[in-house]
Amino acid sequence: MTSILAGLVLVFVAFSSLLLAGLAVITNDTGQPGSTLFGVLALALFAFAGILSAYILRRFKH
Repeated sequence: MTSILAGLVLVFVAFSSLLLAGLAVITNDTGQPGSTLFGVLALALFAFAGILSAYILRRFKH
């Protein structure tokens, strides 16, 4: 059950970071400011997903 929860968290946050990365590409192509910020947020969110999943697996492991 714990691994399912960690997997769901990882998938949800990874999908969110992919949306942010897509937003970074769109803003970069249109020349709008903020593409670097969206890219950095996407990477940070993906790293946070990995850390959170590892924490869930370690904390609730029986």
